[in-house]
Amino acid sequence: MSKIRGFLAILWPAVVALLIPFYIGIVSVFIYFQSVYGAYFIITPSRDRTVLEMLSLLEYSGYKIIEYIQPLTDVFTALIPIIWICLFFFWYRSMLQKENMFGEGGNPFRKVEIRLFTFKNIFFLALVALGCQIVIGSCMELILPHFEKIMEDYNELMEEFMYGNVIIIFVTTVILAPFSEELMFRGVIMKKAQKIAPAGAAILIQAILFAIFHMNIVQSVYTFPAGLILGYVAYKFKSIKASIVLHMMFNALSYVMIMPENMILFIGYMVLGGMILALGLWWVSKVGLTGQRNKNIVSEG
Repeated sequence: MSKIRGFLAILWPAVVALLIPFYIGIVSVFIYFQSVYGAYFIITPSRDRTVLEMLSLLEYSGYKIIEYIQPLTDVFTALIPIIWICLFFFWYRSMLQKENMFGEGGNPFRKVEIRLFTFKNIFFLALVALGCQIVIGSCMELILPHFEKIMEDYNELMEEFMYGNVIIIFVTTVILAPFSEELMFRGVIMKKAQKIAPAGAAILIQAILFAIFHMNIVQSVYTFPAGLILGYVAYKFKSIKASIVLHMMFNALSYVMIMPENMILFIGYMVLGGMILALGLWWVSKVGLTGQRNKNIVSEG
């Protein structure tokens, strides 16, 4: 029974997170129908209006509705991750405070702080981000052409998302999303998972939930391996600061990555990406393991 309660506790943060866009969606629908209701009076039939005039007014009203709704859609796009950040920041901080007070499992423990912002750490995290982007992007490029309908739905979804304000989309993708998703998955959810499962299983659980959370087949396929890597980085650095930095780099690189069209270049590109990813993960694997020789460790208490 305790295991079941523990598993439900892991799911609860994701459920809470999904309720937020649900309620914001209800507000959006209400605003939309209010706009349609207002437009109705513009195009109400009149003896003085011809059919062409009615159609012209209808088209004009549609444009005005979109013009009115689009800025609100952009605001809601940024508002959702901001709400997540506020919610999960305090949730995660509360969990850390309890750990500092009682220790994991009620046992006192020494807290090891690892310095993240060194040139080597940032450089190798950048390699992980670059390698991850190349490998996952290449795999998606090989797989997706075999699933045309799924690819069409995904492209349509991305086009709708990218239709809004460019600055808001960039800030949401590169800054707000990494903060909110890392606080949620590598923060609260992984911490809860570690209470009932070993570290490897906790990393796997949060990666699965991270993939399911996106509610899109294509995004789920690449967010699962990305979630595993982000979870591993957060675990090795003993802080979600590292996974936030990595997540920001990964998302930012998506704006500049270009896939080669030549098959030979494509294979070489994929192999190079795998080597870069392996090198970056090798460095991450060494973090916190060398005791006094590791200059990343700055304090114990």
